[in-house]
Amino acid sequence: MSHQLATMDYVRATVVPGEVVSIPVRLTMSEQHEKWDGEPYLILDGVDMTGRQIGALRMWGLAKNEMPVGLCVGCCCILRGLIVSLEKEWSSEHQKYVPKEPHANVVEKWAGTAVEMLDESCAG
Repeated sequence: MSHQLATMDYVRATVVPGEVVSIPVRLTMSEQHEKWDGEPYLILDGVDMTGRQIGALRMWGLAKNEMPVGLCVGCCCILRGLIVSLEKEWSSEHQKYVPKEPHANVVEKWAGTAVEMLDESCAG
């Protein structure tokens, strides 16, 4: 399993689903939510080092107070250990999520995902 710094263009064009990447990001969204059972999670979004949106990343099981101090909109961080997977959509026919056509790679949180804050002077 490889572990490399990447941009979203690289992830979408080159990386094989199942590989693990890290993406430097300037956050554009950091929102606290709860699942139907009350379990907290964060939704993070941001732009990578080329200015491409990473897409809403659901950080399942993480509350805002469990993230690094200073994590807010405008700050820079590295989202480490994101797993690459195929983008999925709900299929009424199959009654489950299926790979979206045409196939596109996305990144998802998994057990090995961590957030590393970069220089605090980056916060805006």
